[in-house]
Amino acid sequence: MAPPERATRSEERRRAHDSFIDDLDIPSRQMAELGEDNSRRAVPGDDRMRIGDFACSVHCILGSRASLDLPENLGGNR
Repeated sequence: MAPPERATRSEERRRAHDSFIDDLDIPSRQMAELGEDNSRRAVPGDDRMRIGDFACSVHCILGSRASLDLPENLGGNR
């Protein structure tokens, strides 16, 4: 892969990771404002590697569910 392409992919990946981290942080802040327990968000903290591992696990689970075509997958009603 050429360096300019690598830099572009790296930037896209960073933005995707930042977006996922925001997707974790936003509900956590809302839970805190409502006085609900949001202590689970503290587990990965700001460790991007741990958050990335969690994202990969979620992707694997959702992909497996979709490939099995279960009724409870994202929008399936079979």
